[in-house]
Amino acid sequence: MTTRRAAPRSPRSKGQVAVIFGGAIFVIILLMALVIDLSWYWANSLRVQRAADSAALAGVVWLPGDPATASSTAIAAAKRNGYDSTVAGISVTPVVDAANNKRLYVTVSAPVNTFFMRVMGLNTITASYKSHAEYVLPVPMGSPENYYGNFGTIRNDTTTSSSGVLTNLGNVVQDGPGTTCPAVVPVNRCFIPNGGNLNPHNFWGTMNTEGAANVNGDAYMPYYDTNTSTVSPACATITVIRACYDATNYYNYAIEMQPGSTNGSVYIFDPEFCATATNSGTADRWFSGNSAVSSYFELYNTNNQIFVNSVPPQTLIASSGTLFQQISASDTTMGGPGLGNGIQDCRGLTTTTYGDGRDYHNRWYLLASGLSGGANGTIYRLHTTTTQASNLAQQRNTDGENSFSVYATSNGTLPKVYGLGAMQMFTPLSASGPAVSSEFYLAQIGPEHAGKTVEVSLWDPGDTSPLTASLQVELPSATVGVWSPALNMSYSAVTGTSNGAAVNCSPTVITGASSIVTANPNSHFNGCWLTIDVPIPPGYSAPQSGWWKIKYTMSGNGTSNDVTTWKVGIKGNPVHLITP
Repeated sequence: MTTRRAAPRSPRSKGQVAVIFGGAIFVIILLMALVIDLSWYWANSLRVQRAADSAALAGVVWLPGDPATASSTAIAAAKRNGYDSTVAGISVTPVVDAANNKRLYVTVSAPVNTFFMRVMGLNTITASYKSHAEYVLPVPMGSPENYYGNFGTIRNDTTTSSSGVLTNLGNVVQDGPGTTCPAVVPVNRCFIPNGGNLNPHNFWGTMNTEGAANVNGDAYMPYYDTNTSTVSPACATITVIRACYDATNYYNYAIEMQPGSTNGSVYIFDPEFCATATNSGTADRWFSGNSAVSSYFELYNTNNQIFVNSVPPQTLIASSGTLFQQISASDTTMGGPGLGNGIQDCRGLTTTTYGDGRDYHNRWYLLASGLSGGANGTIYRLHTTTTQASNLAQQRNTDGENSFSVYATSNGTLPKVYGLGAMQMFTPLSASGPAVSSEFYLAQIGPEHAGKTVEVSLWDPGDTSPLTASLQVELPSATVGVWSPALNMSYSAVTGTSNGAAVNCSPTVITGASSIVTANPNSHFNGCWLTIDVPIPPGYSAPQSGWWKIKYTMSGNGTSNDVTTWKVGIKGNPVHLITP
């Protein structure tokens, strides 16, 4: 049998394999080179993105008041992250959003060196990223005007005539600061209200002393849960929502001087403690005892960074000092308790003066003057507290409440005055038979928040016995003077105190509500944080300057009052990135 042998491969066939193999190796190496270069580019593009995000977040907190500093801060932040705009090829470009001046675009571009692409003539590839950050400022609360906390009348006001005879003026409409009080010390520090009638806001600003129980409506001034007994933890030490002592961060009011305005002044009405009946004056009162009450008013320039404790530090420019410190006084003509036993007279005299803080009962106190708005406007922060900085425990055995209002004026466009972060309000209420309503401004919600959710937090609402009360949140309509109730609220209430008086707190979320009963006639939420979420319609355009309202409806017979701490904000982190 014959065996055939395979023909040997030709040298040409072997050459083809070598060429194919060599070409494959080249393609593989080229792909590996591309992968390495692209991976290096991707890693650097992430660095560019992080730098842009960091720059946008750092700069946006200076908006809307100081776009120049917002820009320089963003550029400095990018430099700290390795992207110096003074280096050739690197650019950092901050731009304020034309549609929302509280948003900042920052674009960072930088060359990325290549390794293997150099053989193709590509030494660098430009990496670029545009970041978009938003600064959701605390929403203005309580007032669309140049004053805050004006109930509308000085109830049962009395005045001493030149002959020394007391005249009861009844319910006199409150007006702005005017003529200097005669022979007052210090000079030009006391102003009687005759500068023109003020539109009613239906509440007074107020603050309780450290020794008051927090179930009296103040979430942050009382040091105790119950009167002068058990220490309540400071806000910084707790992780759940509750009432907690925090005299540093509360209570604050914005004095927003408009661009170009000059010679601005800030006044406080009835800043001292002078006990009256709750249906008279500003209704300063002791809940128990008659220990002296202190009140302090401090005005800061925020450098247009209105979050408290911001950097750079806010500058203290005016203070009431000790003028309204340790006052135990009563106006018996307005239903206050009798004198003696340490209680002094504080009637609003016109022919003589006391020479101390009592001179400002039912009068305006000039806290600061010479303020200006500058080119972009300036926001000042009025801090009100009953805690003395040099003697933190001074008021821990005092159980009382001091109410007031704030007014600001200037040459040029009038300032805006509103609650900042949180506000505490004293609201006198009354009803007789059929239901009656009381409305006041809640918060200003701008059109940039369309589609978001407003969160309203109320501490201890509903102390309106013997009246039955319910509340509605009202949105502004396109028709001037008309507000419409929110129809799709959700709410829940959690216990916020160890005080045994806390009742009817339920964390169960109620949805689809158009009104909330707060008393029937006893409080439904005593010692509770009531949280209300209100969806903002997607097409919301902020008519009537975006001011929302609260409407209380009362029924029954009698007179009551409610002290409540309010917080209003847009849900979400106030400083955050906007994702496409």
